[in-house]
Amino acid sequence: LVKTHKIPPGEDIANKSLEELKVRPIVSCTGSPTEKLASLVTRIITPLLDFVPCHLKNIHEHLGKLHELNPTELRGLKFYSADVCALFTNINVDKSIEYVIELASEHWEEIQTFGLELVDVHRILEVVLRNSFFTFNGRLYQQIYGAFIGCSVSPPCAMIYVYKMEKESVYADPSFLNSAMRLFYGRYVDDSGSLARNKEEAIANCSRISAMDEDGKIRWEVEYPEGD
Repeated sequence: LVKTHKIPPGEDIANKSLEELKVRPIVSCTGSPTEKLASLVTRIITPLLDFVPCHLKNIHEHLGKLHELNPTELRGLKFYSADVCALFTNINVDKSIEYVIELASEHWEEIQTFGLELVDVHRILEVVLRNSFFTFNGRLYQQIYGAFIGCSVSPPCAMIYVYKMEKESVYADPSFLNSAMRLFYGRYVDDSGSLARNKEEAIANCSRISAMDEDGKIRWEVEYPEGD
């Protein structure tokens, strides 16, 4: 997948070299040995996103939350967006599994587990996320770092992975209650949005979250509107 949205307007992709293009592999797990296991555990852990306060289910929920904002509280603030750079491939799989199991243990009685125990979910996640294989040019490869974008369990794991960092940074910071972020902070997988007085404040908000990543791989691209 060529990330064409990263190419400035007016530039012709045909005139760019391969080195200039940002690409990412999209590997489908359909028909793979772990597909059914991934599907089962995805059905179990996806409802955990209901307990992630910043999770946006869809554009309608996003617009609904924006509609509820008090216009008088928005004076001097601007909305900004932030994108986690290559989230899936920068996930620490072991930590991701740990964070999912931690959240699942807190809400185990509130989700459908299909007769499985927490230890079973843990083992399935290990099998699925640590056994990602794909072929390219006739050769078999194993993905060592990060999670497959094409695996059904990867998105909820990625969302919970980032939430763990948010929980220990912005939500744990006493100043959060007095910050513009308290008015609105939402995220869908790797795309988030909030409010800030300037770009520096927006970058600082994202940096507090990134600082919780022990591997130092989680970075944000912040887009803050210029001008009035």
